[in-house]
Amino acid sequence: MGAAAGLFLAYVLVLFRGGGTGESYLGINPGKVIEFSGTASEDSYRSADGTVRFKLRLEHVLSADNIRPERVRGIVLVMVKGYGNAVSAAEGNGSIGYGERIAVTGKLKISGRPGINYTSWTVPKDIIRNGFSGRIMTVRQIIRKKLEQKINLIGYPESELFRALFLGIKEELPAEMKKGFRKTGTLHILALSGLHAGIVFMLINIILFWLPHRMVRFAAASAVLFIYLFIVGFKISLIRASLMLFIGGLVYIKGRDLMPVNILSLAAICVVLIEPSNIFTLSFQLSFLAVFGMVSIGRILSVYTESFVPGFIRYPICYSLGAQLAVAPLLLYTFGEFYLIGFFVSLLSVPVITIFIWLGILFIILPAGSLVVLQRIISGFLSILYDTVNIINRNFSVIPGIVVTSKKGYIIISMAVIVISFIFLFPRKYSNNRIGAHEL
Repeated sequence: MGAAAGLFLAYVLVLFRGGGTGESYLGINPGKVIEFSGTASEDSYRSADGTVRFKLRLEHVLSADNIRPERVRGIVLVMVKGYGNAVSAAEGNGSIGYGERIAVTGKLKISGRPGINYTSWTVPKDIIRNGFSGRIMTVRQIIRKKLEQKINLIGYPESELFRALFLGIKEELPAEMKKGFRKTGTLHILALSGLHAGIVFMLINIILFWLPHRMVRFAAASAVLFIYLFIVGFKISLIRASLMLFIGGLVYIKGRDLMPVNILSLAAICVVLIEPSNIFTLSFQLSFLAVFGMVSIGRILSVYTESFVPGFIRYPICYSLGAQLAVAPLLLYTFGEFYLIGFFVSLLSVPVITIFIWLGILFIILPAGSLVVLQRIISGFLSILYDTVNIINRNFSVIPGIVVTSKKGYIIISMAVIVISFIFLFPRKYSNNRIGAHEL
């Protein structure tokens, strides 16, 4: 009962997203800052209005009174107007890379956003790029550029969908495709998460099938998965999936029972230890709530229907429905809308997207300039799969979602109570969280 009550309380409290921006210190009034510098803590991205945005971990600030405090800490969300001009010394598309040292001429404003202490609006000419904080960061940026160049060979627009699915770069994804994912409530498919981590992990195990010891294969796959995580950026949903794969893999190799809720909880603890303010971000909440719904609600539905629904149909339907039910209250509370059709669209789109990712990976690992015919065949299949996803989204996007416009707080909390009560009041024999490896 203690664990059940704790999970119930955490689920309800998570709906009230608060501050939790993490500790910061300037030593001077933020309003007096005229210059600041630090290291980019993520890759930059371009928002819908064309603004380039990135987070900067503060190291130095300078005030209008020429005061430069020795000890400074905090996270700044820097917003750069004029993406076309990029950043003065920019290469390629002008994107700023994780680990890059940046100096900014601009003011700081206290932020109320989770995980962000300050915000700053600036223009490209007020940005100075001073290289990367270490050689490994420079190598990472080189690898990313090489991957993007190889992805470009796939051909537009399929290349942009694969770029979004493999590297998490969604800026150039066609507007029609973006709109389709949004209107069907399946934007989560584009987020780097368990699907992507699972494919990378499985790919390495397939390549190393000839190794006799599974622990060696597991260690190699885990190492490659960490490298992939480092290259694409430490996104919360991908960190969660990687940690769960690593922990679950160790448990499986040791022959222990897999207890997904415990594994999920341990992954959550690790993510929060890395950055405590993560718990207040929407990406953290959606990622962990979705998996919690799968291993709780989805598990219950699966056991309840096992007598009359075949496993290959039961597992995807029940677990997908469990994830949708778990995140529905949070989506309604945050955005005031929820697309129930997303459950059905996911069942259709995820298999297609999975094949798309596998073929895309096969394309980029083929040696450059060789097997041209094979590359063209793969590009053709990618084009067919792209059109399939587009057709699915276009046909289902006309179905309206659930919209809450008034008294939504009471409605959402009521939904959360119903969902959690369903989990913990269900007969104990159906809510057992111990599962076999084949179900994870």
